Amino acid sequence: MSHGFLRFADGAITTFDVPFGNVYGTSPASISLTGAVTGSYADANGVGHGFLRAAGGVTVTFDAQGATNGTYPAAISPTGEVVGYFIDANNVFHGFFRRPNGNLSTFDAPGASGTTLPLGIAALGTIAGVDGPFPSLGGFLRNINGAFTSFNPPGPIGAGDFYGDMTFLVNPEGVIAGSYFQTIAGNPFGGNYQIFIRALDGTITTFATGNNTPCCSWSCPTGINLENVIVGLNNDGYNVNHGFLRAPNGSITTFDAPGAGVGFNQGTIPLGITSLGEIMGRFRDSGGVSHGFTLTPQWPALSAAR
Repeated sequence: MSHGFLRFADGAITTFDVPFGNVYGTSPASISLTGAVTGSYADANGVGHGFLRAAGGVTVTFDAQGATNGTYPAAISPTGEVVGYFIDANNVFHGFFRRPNGNLSTFDAPGASGTTLPLGIAALGTIAGVDGPFPSLGGFLRNINGAFTSFNPPGPIGAGDFYGDMTFLVNPEGVIAGSYFQTIAGNPFGGNYQIFIRALDGTITTFATGNNTPCCSWSCPTGINLENVIVGLNNDGYNVNHGFLRAPNGSITTFDAPGAGVGFNQGTIPLGITSLGEIMGRFRDSGGVSHGFTLTPQWPALSAAR
């Protein structure tokens, strides 16, 4: 069973669970700048419901109207708006937007063809996500007034990595980082996962974090901060993971957490970065045991970002 936890700046750790209706675990998804946490919990039937836990610990739960098969918050803004998706009786995915006063509205991206997945929200209320017929997903932006803008990197967007972590990210200004699939003839897996950045003016930049032999470069971002420093992971083709940091000037530094294993399904998986440059994540050691890590890099790449 999953449980939530908070680790404070002084190192103190508090664990928590949704205090009612929670049978199969608590799964936090996002934390705001003020310490509010949102996520989902599973009831006796395994159906997900949304929760919002204030910094003081007071917790409320909620569901989107029509969420027969679950409500799943994905992100919370600095001012407490929550976005996510819900699944209806026909297993169709729809988006929702919940205001701090509890008012909740639902929406679909134009032409979504059964999949609308809001995955991030910027400081001014712009929602970003993916939509379309799965797995040929494109991107969308929805502004605070409900107007949509669609965009597409060079290939279908990958909304999650190989370990269940979000790889479609939005920083407070609205800059987006994500992964997309690049088809390559003759590649044993059909192609590579590369990374894209969408700037505020709509410009899309792509990059790779490694050219691994014998076949593959499967990369995905897992964190982007206000300075547009990006962290993420690169799977080296042997299912060994390595961390990377990309500065706004495009320079890339790779790293591994001390003690990270170098065997199958082992290695380093960064999961987020603060505006001060602290990176947090997890690593799996040579015995296959997972651990958390925090890291404050002193690399030239980080200095270039400031």
